[in-house]
Amino acid sequence: MKLSEARQRLADAQQQLTAATDAAGAAQEQHQKILGIAARHAELRSQLDAAQAAHSQALVEWASKGGEGSAPAAPATIEKLAKEIATAARQAESADAAARQLEPTLDAARRDAVAAMQRVREARRGVLLEAAQPLIAEYRDASARTLALREHVLGLQAIAGELRDEVPRVGDVTGTIAHEMNFRPILAPGGAEQSRQAWRDFIRALFADASAELGEGPDAIDADEHLRQRAA
Repeated sequence: MKLSEARQRLADAQQQLTAATDAAGAAQEQHQKILGIAARHAELRSQLDAAQAAHSQALVEWASKGGEGSAPAAPATIEKLAKEIATAARQAESADAAARQLEPTLDAARRDAVAAMQRVREARRGVLLEAAQPLIAEYRDASARTLALREHVLGLQAIAGELRDEVPRVGDVTGTIAHEMNFRPILAPGGAEQSRQAWRDFIRALFADASAELGEGPDAIDADEHLRQRAA
């Protein structure tokens, strides 16, 4: 189905948002991978500190017993970790430089995503106005038709004075008409919130679906009949 101009603008903005979000996500993922290299150095450093602390405690315990026997040898893991840390330190320096180089790209990708998000939000305005147009037209037609019907029905009252001889007790007729024309429509219970929720749901749906449609509006009922039913 071919989209209207307003809906096509929204669809284009949605595509731009998807592309910008994907680009920002990819840059963020790459940035996290780079930071992970630096985190490896910190992790090894922590392991070495723990191993050295354990060895130092073993030496303290040996010394507290008068230094009997051979002193506890340093675990092989300490030497192994020390070598790994040296390598990891160089890698961390490179990762830090790479992260700094990537940051402008990451920042730009994030700004693009935010701007694309705003374009989607703004593009919904045209679709909202478009959705309201047929309702406005229907309302105008109904209002005009209501006025015409009212004036036509009450036209008999305007000439009632001319009809005293032609239609005896014509006032009974015009009185009944006047009574029945005293119609006070109100929204069905919950109708106002139904309308508001329909617009909320429509706006949310438009964020991802440019072809989303506004839900049904509320019904109106006779206020007097509604009161009679509640009293029954």
